[in-house]
Amino acid sequence: MKNILNYKYILGLAVLLGFTSCLDDDQDYPAADKPVATLDMTSASIAEGETATFTINLSKAQAAASDFKLDLLSGSADDFSTDAAHLDEFEIGPEGWQVTVPGTATSVEFNITALLDLYPEAPETLKFRMTKGQQGNSTVAGGQIDFTVNITNSSTLNCGLELAWDGDADDHLCDMDFDVFLDSFGAYAFTGDCPEYLIEPVNPSNLWTSELADGTHVIVVDLWDNHGVTPGLPVPLRLTIGKVGVVMADMDLGDLYMTDSQDTANGTGGDMAVGWIEVVNGLYSIYDINGNLVAEEGI
Repeated sequence: MKNILNYKYILGLAVLLGFTSCLDDDQDYPAADKPVATLDMTSASIAEGETATFTINLSKAQAAASDFKLDLLSGSADDFSTDAAHLDEFEIGPEGWQVTVPGTATSVEFNITALLDLYPEAPETLKFRMTKGQQGNSTVAGGQIDFTVNITNSSTLNCGLELAWDGDADDHLCDMDFDVFLDSFGAYAFTGDCPEYLIEPVNPSNLWTSELADGTHVIVVDLWDNHGVTPGLPVPLRLTIGKVGVVMADMDLGDLYMTDSQDTANGTGGDMAVGWIEVVNGLYSIYDINGNLVAEEGI
């Protein structure tokens, strides 16, 4: 009888120790007691410039916060923004975004916003995967959830443009302040930004656009102020201009300026015509300075 009792005691102690060890490994959250995480929807459809709002729900609240990682499975990170925390290096896997349900809360929202850009584009789909966050985080039950955001192109009647460096130009060229405008002043960008980017009306004093009236609108680039970069080098400028989301022309202006070219703020000669937009019945035809048709609406 003594041997049987000793055996039962040792066996019971081993089971108890094993159970305690499992609790430690699982951060004191037994599987049966863990809240289950769900996503309120697994697909959303928005246009460029619009936002899709997702909600992570927990089946019950708990004291500890629960973090979740969002991975982009397909699509471009350049096409959207999110209010989730961007992580260059997560404890598991490649870079992604983190969303956290605070302790005692049962839900949290996060947004995916499709960026409005200049270019006419076909519909696209962003595919994401939501998983439990940091390695070893076992405060919630459940596996991964895949979700998609379908994005359609947006267009406006505005003239839009971007004046930027072509290729991998050195950022010190931003010491040269370039502006760009139409001689009709239907669109202009005088902000000092590098690059100059115009997609919607912002401030009538320095950044403005509109629906262009029928007629000819000369495109002018202006080296407003040159702060003294290394002289004698060509400036690799590129201008993208057209009707937002409808038609765009890309112009290589790499032979237009040198790093020691005269600027307008300290003299004359900083502004140069680089082409024009002909508008007929609201439709654009875009020409370079040599009279070559480089883009046409509807073609």
